[in-house]
Amino acid sequence: MLEKLTDRFTDGVETLTDDGGTTPGVLSQIKADRAGAATGDPEPAGSGSDETGDRGVAIGLDEIFGLLQNRRRRDVFRYLAAESEQVRLGELAEQIAARENDKAVSRIDSQERKRVYVALYQCHLPKMADVDAVSYDRPRGTVGRGPNFDLFGYYLPGDEDMVGVHDPL
Repeated sequence: MLEKLTDRFTDGVETLTDDGGTTPGVLSQIKADRAGAATGDPEPAGSGSDETGDRGVAIGLDEIFGLLQNRRRRDVFRYLAAESEQVRLGELAEQIAARENDKAVSRIDSQERKRVYVALYQCHLPKMADVDAVSYDRPRGTVGRGPNFDLFGYYLPGDEDMVGVHDPL
C-alpha cells in the first residue's frame, strides 16, 4: 500500500537516469504537453502523431477526476479493464444496469437497461471519448479502451464501497 502511494506522489517528480540526466514525471509531461499546445506547436505531445505511437490527448488531473466522479463512468472503466476486446454498447449497458440494480443480467428489465443505455450513448461515452479514455464508435455501437485508458485506471479506486480513514504517511 505504501509503495503504491509513494509511486503516485513521485510520478510528478523528475527521476534520475543512469547517465545522470533526468526524466519528467507524469504531471511534468502533462504540463509540457499543455504548454506545447498553447504555443501553437503543430504537433503537441499527446496528439497521437509522435513516433512512439498513439498516446491520446493531453489531460489534466481535474479532467481525470471529473470523469471519475460519476459511478457509471467508473463502472465503464472497470468493465473494460476486465475485457480484452471491444464490447457492444448493449452488453455494456446490461452489465452496468445489473450492477446498479443488484441483479443478474438475465433479471434486469428493458426499462432498467434502456435508462443506462441512453445515458451511456448520449452523455458518458462521448465525454470519455473526448479525452481518449475510451474508443467509442457510435455508428457501430462498440466501446473499447482508448489511448488514455490506463491513466484513468491508475486513479480508479479498487473497491467502490471503500469507506474509512487512512493511516497517515
